[in-house]
Amino acid sequence: MRSFWISRLRAIGKKVKVAEVSFSEHLNVISGPSDTGKTYILQCIDYMLGAKEPPKSVPEDEGYSTLLMEIVSNGADRYSLKRSLKHGGNFMLFESSIDDIRDDSEGQILAARHNPKNPETVSSFFLGLCGLSEIVIRSSTSKTRPVSFRDVAKFAVIDENRIISDGSPVYPTGQYVTRTANLSLFDYFASGEDSSGLITTPDIKVRKASWRAKVELYDQMIRDIEIESLEEKASLTDRLARLDARVSELTVVIESNSTLIADSQWERARSWEEWHRVTSRKSVVEQLVSRFSLLDKHYTSDIERLAFVAEADHYISQIGVDLHCPICGSPFEGHNDDHESDGLTDTKSIRFAAKAEIEKLNVLRNDLESTADNLTSEMDELDFAISIANESIASIDSLLNTTLVTAQKVSKNELDLLLTERKGVATSLSMWARLEEYQTQRKMLGLEPVQTRDKEPLESTAGSSTGRRKFCDRVQSILGRWQFPNNGVVEFSQQMDLVVNGVARRSHGKGIRAILHAAFTITLMLHARDRHPGFVVLDSPLTSFRPRDEYQVDEDIQRAFFQYLSSLKDGQIIVLENKEPPDDLVKKLRYEHFSGDERVGRVGFYPPKSTDASVKPSTSSVARGAKKRMPDKRIKSGE
Repeated sequence: MRSFWISRLRAIGKKVKVAEVSFSEHLNVISGPSDTGKTYILQCIDYMLGAKEPPKSVPEDEGYSTLLMEIVSNGADRYSLKRSLKHGGNFMLFESSIDDIRDDSEGQILAARHNPKNPETVSSFFLGLCGLSEIVIRSSTSKTRPVSFRDVAKFAVIDENRIISDGSPVYPTGQYVTRTANLSLFDYFASGEDSSGLITTPDIKVRKASWRAKVELYDQMIRDIEIESLEEKASLTDRLARLDARVSELTVVIESNSTLIADSQWERARSWEEWHRVTSRKSVVEQLVSRFSLLDKHYTSDIERLAFVAEADHYISQIGVDLHCPICGSPFEGHNDDHESDGLTDTKSIRFAAKAEIEKLNVLRNDLESTADNLTSEMDELDFAISIANESIASIDSLLNTTLVTAQKVSKNELDLLLTERKGVATSLSMWARLEEYQTQRKMLGLEPVQTRDKEPLESTAGSSTGRRKFCDRVQSILGRWQFPNNGVVEFSQQMDLVVNGVARRSHGKGIRAILHAAFTITLMLHARDRHPGFVVLDSPLTSFRPRDEYQVDEDIQRAFFQYLSSLKDGQIIVLENKEPPDDLVKKLRYEHFSGDERVGRVGFYPPKSTDASVKPSTSSVARGAKKRMPDKRIKSGE
């Protein structure tokens, strides 16, 4: 059993503090909020395993120039690899720990690019540690090639995009041209059989029939499009440009008209509100005028009555006949003018009382007349305001109905016609695009195949079929340990997609896809332990998991996941995850928490710039099971 595990990852530079994270040979978990450097660590590991592209640069890596990774072989030998952090290029290999490397230490230069004929490459070095140097995989239906470590690493280092992808884990690159090589390597992991003994036997009859059918199909499609395409491509392109320009102009006009219409409608509503207010006030004033007019008539009637009483008293007092007073009913003979019983204490006669009352009524009547005049003036003002409001409403209605709305309808009708025309032009251009594509594909078919000595290989062997079955059974067992919902028989579809209990992995949401990908990757390491690198790195296998309400197993799956992984003693697992392992399981693994906050614990992979650059990281900060949970605060630190 030959393999290795990753011990330490370190970034160094001038005048900056060393950035480092350590790992154990079994389960390692680095948790924390997003943007604290977890994904950055995966990119660094993959980069140090031979990936061409450096990790994505982040503000925190300013001043850092070199990456170092320490690994431990199955035989307990320590090696350290050194590489430029930002410029790629070759590796420097040291047969020692990172701490033993000095500026004058001599190492072995390893080329970054795999070359089967060159043993001094980083790929050859890792393949040698894993015992995979002599493995041959199929690169196409009729060719084989030696495996490279980059082929292997893609099954061991799974980033957050791939873990939730709906593509099959068997095809980690997702590229059609590498599908055969991916499947061949997977079958080697599953069965232990490589393709070194494969004899290719392509069927020339099938190839000829396929070539002729494709040629006939492309020729027919090309003819059909040439018949339908009446207008030249250049003319169509010019028309499309002019239509797009006019559509843009009309869009601006319609938006402007819409704004004017909205403003006018608002102004009309305001005029209507003013009209209703003035009309309501006019109605009130009209009622008051009517009432005051009636009151004036009462005052006039009272004054006339009192004047009559006073005049009657004057004439009656001069009559000498035996008459009675109309006030008290006493005979006029010996009549007493003092009617105190009637409350006439301020006058000496009925005439005086009547005249006094008339004077009071005249004062009230004058006040009433003044008020009535004011109301009449207000009525005139209200009538004027109503006429102004009516004119405003009529003017706005005229603007809306005869100008804005009409112009808007015309613009929209023109836009509809233009869009219809544009759709037809775009359809014609798409036909030209298909024509060019078909012509290219037809040209790529080349000449008719001729007989060769090679034959098409079988899709699978008895060994690979048996290996796949055993692999699927182990995946099913692990999913059961993880309390996976609706667990059942695990198998592969024709597209080599995992199918669990009759449901393909790609049919699930990204959370379930991530868990199944994690199960596939870990199972592959355990199933192929004697021919696997012996480690896996998983980015966010649980972050996207959101079970359906009826499952109610969110916490159960997470706990079962960490509990199972912490029990494994065969192989190294590095989990980079937003979610934290249960407290009672932390002591069973190596745990690191990135808080994302300079005030709380460790910020992320890179230390804060304000810290002393001369101080090296404390080993206690990554002690197994000793890390305290930190609040979920964010900081941009390279994830």
